[in-house]
Amino acid sequence: FWEPSLSVTSIQPGTYYVIVETEPSEEDVAVTLTATGAAGEAPSGLTSGVTATGVFAEGDEMTSYQFNVTTPGAVITIQLASDAEDTDFDLQAGTAPDQVDWSTYTIGSDDLLTFIAPVAGQYYIGVRSNDYTGEYALTATEGDLAPALNFDVPTWGNVKAGARAVFALDVTEPGDFLTIVLIGPADEAIDLDLNISGYSADGYTISGVSGSSVGASEIVSMPLLEAGLYEIAVNGQYSDADSDFILLARRQNPNTLAGQWAIDATATSQYGDDGYAALQTTGAPNTPYAGDYDTAWASEEAEAGEQTLELTYEHAVVPYAVNIYENYNPGAVVSIEAFDAANNEWVILWEGDAQAVEERMRVFSPTLETVDFATDSIRIVLDTDAVDGWNEIDAVELAGRP
Repeated sequence: FWEPSLSVTSIQPGTYYVIVETEPSEEDVAVTLTATGAAGEAPSGLTSGVTATGVFAEGDEMTSYQFNVTTPGAVITIQLASDAEDTDFDLQAGTAPDQVDWSTYTIGSDDLLTFIAPVAGQYYIGVRSNDYTGEYALTATEGDLAPALNFDVPTWGNVKAGARAVFALDVTEPGDFLTIVLIGPADEAIDLDLNISGYSADGYTISGVSGSSVGASEIVSMPLLEAGLYEIAVNGQYSDADSDFILLARRQNPNTLAGQWAIDATATSQYGDDGYAALQTTGAPNTPYAGDYDTAWASEEAEAGEQTLELTYEHAVVPYAVNIYENYNPGAVVSIEAFDAANNEWVILWEGDAQAVEERMRVFSPTLETVDFATDSIRIVLDTDAVDGWNEIDAVELAGRP
């Protein structure tokens, strides 16, 4: 006979639901539920900038506090200090009781914890004794909004020894790949770490990643799965000196990371066997200026009706972008197609009307239809009657994922 039990601590006021599950049985099962408990004491409240004191006696493990944050995105600093000798107290903080979102693990009892509050509301701060005794002083402060970290702009900063410097990165459009580069002093004695933590609009943790190699330079990457506030922290927790540093944030669309140029090409007609041939569209663009150049492909006649250019690539990808480099009389493209080898057919990625454009030279990159197959063959269809003169193409880039 088995009597299962469940014990929880540090619960907050509210309605709770108990669910009883049984193994499959051919008979009804009678159960008796008994709930017992005792009212505890609510954590002491902290006022911004006002120091609270406490003491750990033998056997004490944790003292908990509540701290109300009024402004989302504000920098929160928590300072712990103690004059007791031979002690090692640590800090932790979270958005819920017994939840640790931020913490310190430095040796000694003079700790500084800095983080960005993702939402306004109640935060829970804990001081851990680590089996030591003695008095301590605790000060929590709500500061200004965290400094913003912008993409592709080097940002200078300074982190105090044993502390964290934090920056806010606001992500409104997820899906890209995020890379953060930290460059610190070349001094081998300085050790800086890099941490990324993402939070949703409700304050829930989205994802996080850390770099903790030896030295003061790190690079950390992660996919931006959701929109939200991302805390970028430079951690000097294991450094004995204040340090200047540079941060650089970059984002990359994974669908466009692997752009490639054609390795072979054929066309319904071509003006020459070398210059103006279809093979001139292979490789990267090499026509430097707008105009009629034999480094690009041109059909045999200027107004030759429908003309097609078929290009082959080294790697098959699910097409995300096709970038057509039109160097002379652009605007004749009416269709972009991908070859589906499994079904032996060409599938339209984009189609539209041909018309002359103001630009003398352009890169045509229309939004493509989504397909579920990888291809290494792209076909460009032109209506050469619609745009006067030869409609020349220098190169065609294919971007996508394997």
